[in-house]
Amino acid sequence: MEWQNFTANELIAIFEEAEAEIMEYLSKKMSSFRRSMDSPRNFKAPLPAETDGTRKRVVIVGGGFTGCTVASILDPMTRFEVVLIDNKDSFEYTPSLIKNLVSPEHFSSSVRIPHNTYVKNGRVIIGHAHGISSSARHILVNDTEISFDYLVLATGSTYRSQFKSSDTSTLYRASQIDNETRELRKANSILIIGGGLVGCELASEVSRVYDGIDRPKKTKITMVESGKSLVQRSTPKQQKYAAQYLEKLGVEVILGERVIPFEDFHKGETVYVGASGKRYTGYDKVFFATGTRPASEILLRETDEFANCIDCNGRICVKPTLQVDHWLFQHVFSGGDVTNVKEEKTGYAATLAGVVIARNICRLVKGKQPIRQSECGTIAPPQKPLHGVSRQETHAGQAPECARQT
Repeated sequence: MEWQNFTANELIAIFEEAEAEIMEYLSKKMSSFRRSMDSPRNFKAPLPAETDGTRKRVVIVGGGFTGCTVASILDPMTRFEVVLIDNKDSFEYTPSLIKNLVSPEHFSSSVRIPHNTYVKNGRVIIGHAHGISSSARHILVNDTEISFDYLVLATGSTYRSQFKSSDTSTLYRASQIDNETRELRKANSILIIGGGLVGCELASEVSRVYDGIDRPKKTKITMVESGKSLVQRSTPKQQKYAAQYLEKLGVEVILGERVIPFEDFHKGETVYVGASGKRYTGYDKVFFATGTRPASEILLRETDEFANCIDCNGRICVKPTLQVDHWLFQHVFSGGDVTNVKEEKTGYAATLAGVVIARNICRLVKGKQPIRQSECGTIAPPQKPLHGVSRQETHAGQAPECARQT
């Protein structure tokens, strides 16, 4: 190799193309950041701790399907002052998150909708609700106490993997999706723990999209499910189709094996050990798709008033009217993934709950009795899965295909 002497201008010229690409990328990101900072909600006066008495203040904790639905219905009504509290600035359409992780080019404005596009007359507070007062008339948000006439707990649920977001900004979330995708693209082996709908969809998407992309060989995907079959809430016929489909894609499926993660402090890594004693190691990427955990911690903070309103699974106990099952506090509601309602926990079910809650708040303000979900034109909670596995045959004999509706 021969050494060459370069002038300063020649050295600068070498990096001109890279500099242009970086500046273009930063320009796009800064535009999104400026739009977020220019949002009207950032310039509103501080929210008074007490209501003015002319309107009923409805505080909604959580900006998912239930919270978004309640806010969208009540905010246009002049009799209500809606205050939406969320730890992110946007509603995120969670059913599309798997596709976003695998193919981030799908991550667009249609995936995340800023809260202030549907809460125009009320307030959006980006932060954390720390607890509810013993009188159930005040809530602590970002160390500030806010009073309310009605409270809606729509805190949803969380995943151990990055399927749901708690990121404050859309810009940061998009960056996180990009990082996850880069790791996926580089991974030659992936371990998916959990063989439900989310796990099967993830395995299917990764196998189909990343087959042969940027690597000489197919990504090795291993799925471990503790049950005796995949997608256990589906019919045996659909379970069979799912297994055949993943097998055709080359996914290794291991059933009847419960996996527990252990920290190996000597090696500084996490080791995954099955009930059989088998160690699952050497994977470039690991996803937990073992279900959700209800985010009901707010009822266990500051006060014991609501301690009996949480069941053994950590879900908030509610009445058929979606009022929290408390003998005194009839003005506190809850809906969606966080509740103990026997239903398929989907975005559709959470939206139906939001409609019922909004209607019942209106009824209480008018002095009427609240209605049960399924009464007066409201739709009952869906008891059966709104998803499934279907066989779609082509002339070439295409494999079974997993389909999910949320």
